[in-house]
Amino acid sequence: MALATGTFLNNRYSIERTLGSGGFGVTYIGWDSHEGCRVAIKENFPSFLVQRDSAGRVVLSGDIRSYRCVLRHFITEAELLSNKLHHPNIVRGYGIVQCNNTAYFIMEYIDGTPLANYRRPSEWTESSLRRILIPLLDAVCYMQSRNISHRDIKPANIMIRPNGEPVLIDFGAAKYEQSTASYTIGFMTTGYSAPEQIADYDCLLPSIDVYALAATCYCLLTGAAPEPAPNRMLSPGYDTYAPLTSYSHLTNSFSREFLGCIDSALQLDYQSRLTAQQWLSTLRSGNSQPSSAAPSWFRKLFDWFSASPAAAAAPAPQLPSAPRPAPAPKPMPRPYQPAGSLDDEIPLSDILLWVGRFCYIAGGTLFVAILFSLFSGTSAGSSLDSFFPLALACIICGVICSFILRFFDFSD
Repeated sequence: MALATGTFLNNRYSIERTLGSGGFGVTYIGWDSHEGCRVAIKENFPSFLVQRDSAGRVVLSGDIRSYRCVLRHFITEAELLSNKLHHPNIVRGYGIVQCNNTAYFIMEYIDGTPLANYRRPSEWTESSLRRILIPLLDAVCYMQSRNISHRDIKPANIMIRPNGEPVLIDFGAAKYEQSTASYTIGFMTTGYSAPEQIADYDCLLPSIDVYALAATCYCLLTGAAPEPAPNRMLSPGYDTYAPLTSYSHLTNSFSREFLGCIDSALQLDYQSRLTAQQWLSTLRSGNSQPSSAAPSWFRKLFDWFSASPAAAAAPAPQLPSAPRPAPAPKPMPRPYQPAGSLDDEIPLSDILLWVGRFCYIAGGTLFVAILFSLFSGTSAGSSLDSFFPLALACIICGVICSFILRFFDFSD
């Protein structure tokens, strides 16, 4: 049960409405009467340990030691953001209010959209992805310089402001280490957690956030998170991850250098990954371009004829400006497979695409030839008339292939 609208905290912050709630807390939109601005208010409310009485106070219903532990970690997160992190791409913390037998974290209110709402592969270009990736990497480098790891970077924990700037939020799983003291809380997210984090939950290696940010990029490009690290390690010495650079429809639109950085950051061995600073320096160099050196008109013609259906969709310019709720997009065809099997077979969707477009081209060419011969009055006109059924059959075959690709699923 959330606090009622109009509730005042510390005679300064009023509750306007509830944004959301989870197992550990409730988040509200509030108004700061002293500063005259809107704020986000996060309440410590572990629903499995507490309840709320009629006056809005938190009443303990579980183990008191567990509640004190949760409250201590909640205050640690608030102090971390309020006192140690001041970066334009990290949500700003303003302080803590303690009342109603619990604590409230006052934060900057970000009037934006979660990056998870932009998870439509066809909408991304290299320039639009760079636009959010460079500031986020800069924020990760900033945290690493202060011995802080976010430990739960994912699309849902990145907000996009109306001007397109990304902001890293939700430091509930963050860890800060100074001398012998360390604090940690939160849960790992499947597909975004690095192997070293899964093996040792108290791990503070900087590579954890690099892996999670690369997994976020992978999700934006394919529509699904990478295969969880434990699943990739089922066969000793064999990684089932298929590099992004092995997909032709991606290398036609993104430079191999750009995709290679994501592949490197998703290595299972953290010592083999590039660092956040190396990744940032590569992106800031700004020299990488799509790998094809062919003229642009030829690349467009080649992409139209040979690209997969997902790649054929036109990308939106820069960041999509107004994402709308939609069914979860289908993952890229065959996103996970042993690397050695990439060249063993051609996906059925690609075969149908090539056959359909060939039929369209062949049928259209025959129709043009027949019409030209008829209107030109040449003697070849009567002989070409016999090809009319063949031309019609080609067009019908192309329509059938397009129908199958449109209404059937080939994402196995």
